[in-house]
Amino acid sequence: MAARSKSSKKSSKGKGSLDSELAAAQEAIKNLRATVAKLEKSVGKLENKLEKRVSELKRDAKRLRGAAEQAGKSAVRSARDAGKSAAKTARTSTRKATGSKPAPAAKVEVVPVQAAPKSEMTVAQLRAAARTQGVAGYSRMTKAQLVAALKG
Repeated sequence: MAARSKSSKKSSKGKGSLDSELAAAQEAIKNLRATVAKLEKSVGKLENKLEKRVSELKRDAKRLRGAAEQAGKSAVRSARDAGKSAAKTARTSTRKATGSKPAPAAKVEVVPVQAAPKSEMTVAQLRAAARTQGVAGYSRMTKAQLVAALKG
């Protein structure tokens, strides 16, 4: 019987220990759930702030895009007006200097590349041919570079 009393003491001692561990684990779970709830609330607040900031940035981008378009249109108008003014001034000064109207600018004749030897074409003709073939950077190329680009 002495053996039974020892085993019953061990089991009751272990049961109390298990109960306290279970209570501690339940308390830890409760604390973790509270922490998760706080974090979810914080995430929600941050998402709201982020959505608000994104909408502000979109609104600012739209406003800036509109301002840039207006500035571009204004610049185009100014350049066009300046070009007209410069052309008018040039015509007026040419008329005053020569007493007649200036000769119209010579037009560049576009010759099919296959029809003419490339080395005998002018730079203007080579550039026109390069433009029609879609050669990149043709306006900055020399005659030799244009001939090489058109051969390839």
